Amino acid sequence: MKISANIPDVLYQQLESLAEKEQISIDGLVAISLSSKIALCSTRDYLEKKAKCVNGMHLRRC
Repeated sequence: MKISANIPDVLYQQLESLAEKEQISIDGLVAISLSSKIALCSTRDYLEKKAKCVNGMHLRRC
């Protein structure tokens, strides 16, 4: 799938620099970065849901 996004020049320069340093394409670095952010948010949401299941000293199944 192809997407386009407008990002600040400074951010693009940092992206280019990091991609070169990591020896990966900019597309690859963007995909990895998005995947990492999605995984982080999914984990946070999962943990927040589980935390709501705690009721005093008793744990309930959720």
